[in-house]
Amino acid sequence: MPQPLPATEVALLVRTGFADDTGWTSILTDVFEPEEDSGLGMQAGVHPLNDPQYAGCTLAEVLALVPPEYPHTFLFVVDDVALREFRHPLLVVDLHPAERGRSFRCVPEAVRTIEANLFTDNLSFDELVAGADADGIYRNH
Repeated sequence: MPQPLPATEVALLVRTGFADDTGWTSILTDVFEPEEDSGLGMQAGVHPLNDPQYAGCTLAEVLALVPPEYPHTFLFVVDDVALREFRHPLLVVDLHPAERGRSFRCVPEAVRTIEANLFTDNLSFDELVAGADADGIYRNH
């Protein structure tokens, strides 16, 4: 059984898919690319967790590994779907007790916007879900 997820200063980006190291590297590059169009060069405030003990964990298993002291209301998961599909749509997972486990997918470039808005409560999880395209992927537009 994997160890509980660490409580980090910023939300986690948990890798559960290990079939494609190049895809993982591409996702990290896109997640941490500074936002140039804002003029501020802002980066995503997430902590990548690249630990093979989490390989193959389902969403339910990841949720079971979130410790009570985890200080964030969401996390991101890079699963096999994210590594396999075009544009690498990763999971955004709601950790609010009433809605725990709901999720939607986003492109890596949208992590910065999602993280900032959920952290500051500027947008709710519901508003971000509503902003997803018809295919259920939030693209930050």
